[in-house]
Amino acid sequence: MAEPGSDPDGAGIGAGVARADRFVVYALALFRGLQLVVGLVVLVLRVDQYQRVLLVVAMYAATAGWSVWLFGRAYRRGRVRAPDAVGDVAVIGVALLVVGVSARGGEAETWSNWAYSAGTTTTMLAGAVLPLTVWLACAGLLAAALTGGAWPGLSAGAASTSNAIGNAVSYFTLGLIAYALARYLNSTGRRIDEANRRMLAAEVARAAERARFEDRITRYRELHDTVLQTLTALARGGLDPASEEVRARCARDSDYVRRLIEGDVDSDGAGGDLARAMEQVIAESTAFGLRVHYRAVDLPSQLPDSAVAALAGGVREALSNVHRHAGVEQAWVTVTGELGGVVLRVVDRGVGFDPQTRPEGFGLTQSIRARAVEAGGMAGVSSSPGDGTIVELIWPASLPTLSLTGRTDVHHGDPGGGDRRRPDAAGGHDGLAGARSGHPHDRSIGQRRSRPGSTPGG
Repeated sequence: MAEPGSDPDGAGIGAGVARADRFVVYALALFRGLQLVVGLVVLVLRVDQYQRVLLVVAMYAATAGWSVWLFGRAYRRGRVRAPDAVGDVAVIGVALLVVGVSARGGEAETWSNWAYSAGTTTTMLAGAVLPLTVWLACAGLLAAALTGGAWPGLSAGAASTSNAIGNAVSYFTLGLIAYALARYLNSTGRRIDEANRRMLAAEVARAAERARFEDRITRYRELHDTVLQTLTALARGGLDPASEEVRARCARDSDYVRRLIEGDVDSDGAGGDLARAMEQVIAESTAFGLRVHYRAVDLPSQLPDSAVAALAGGVREALSNVHRHAGVEQAWVTVTGELGGVVLRVVDRGVGFDPQTRPEGFGLTQSIRARAVEAGGMAGVSSSPGDGTIVELIWPASLPTLSLTGRTDVHHGDPGGGDRRRPDAAGGHDGLAGARSGHPHDRSIGQRRSRPGSTPGG
C-alpha cells in the first residue's frame, strides 16, 4: 500500500503501486467474506452456545454491513484509507467484546466467537495500511477486546488460557506478516513504475531523435534536389547564368534556403496538384539544357501533398541524373493515372550502369526510393551498361498496375520506334527492388509484366 500520509487521496500513484494496492484490497476482501460465511455457519449450527442470541445476531449483521461498505469503498478507490482501517478496528473490537461476553463459558476464546476470525482480517488490514506504531496499538486493542470478552470464562476457569493467549498473539503475528508483505508489494510497484518511467522517457527521446533525423534527411533531400543540382549544373558549364530560366531557378533555390533558415519549408506551393508540380519539374530540367519528352494521361485532379512531393521530387532527381550522368541530352517522362493512383516512368538512352557493381548514391536511395516509400508508394530503377536507365515510381504501393521493366521488348528509342532492345538479352540487370510500403503482396516491380503500349513517351 502507499505510504500513509504521503498521498492520502491516491493522486500521483503509479500503475505498479496502484496494482499492489488493489491486490491487497482484493485479497483481504475475499478473506473477510470467507470469514463471514464461516461465522454465519457457526452462528446457525452453534446458536445454543450464546446467552444473548439476538444481540449476537445484530452484531453479526452490523459487522457484515460494515464490511460491505468498507471494501466497496476500497474497491472504488483502489485502496483502503487509514481512517477506514482504524474504523474497522473499532467495529471489530466492539464485536469481539459483545460476542465474547454473550458466549457461554469456555466458548469466547474458540471459533464459536466468529468475531475472532473477522479480527484477523482487521489486524492484517491495519498492518498493510497504517504506520508500524499505529498498527501495534490497533493490534493491542484487538487482543485486549478478545481477552476482555473471554475474561468471565477465564476467571471462572471454564476457558482455556492457552487458547486465549494464542488467539491474542495471532493478531500481532498476522498483522506483522501483512505489514511486511504490503511494504514489499509497494516497493516492487514503485520499482516497476520507475522502470516504466525511464522506459517511456527513453522512448520519447528516441522518437524525438528519429523526428530530428527524419527532418534532417528531408532537408538534405531538398538541398540535394534543388540548390546542389543548380550549383553542379553551373559548375559543369554549358549554362548561361544570365538567362531568364537559370536566374529563375536560382531565385527559387535562394527562396528555399531562406525559408529553410526561417523554418518555413513545409510546402513547395504545388500542394496536391501533380500536373502543376510536373510542369514545374519539366521546366526546371529544360532550363538546364535537357530535352524532355513529357506525356501525361488521365492524371488525378488531386493527390495527397506528400505523394505529389515524393513523385515530383523523384522525377526531378531522375532527370538530374540523366543530365549529369547519362551522357545524353534527352529523356522521356510518362505519367499515367490508374485507378486513383499514378505510375511515372523516366527513361533515357544513356550509358546506363550495372547496379551489381555500382552502389546507389544519395539521390537514388533517398530522393527517389525512400521518399516514395515514406509517401506510401514504391520506386525502382532498372539499368545496364550501354542500355540506358528506367526509373519507375508508383503511388500508392497497392496500385494493381503492371511494370514496364517486366517486358523483354522495351523501346528505349523515341515514340516512333527505332532502337528496339531487350534488356535481358543485353546483359541488363533488373534493379527494381520494388521498395514497397505496407502492401500485402510484397514483391519486386521487376516481377510484374507490362501492359502492351506502355513504352516511354507513348
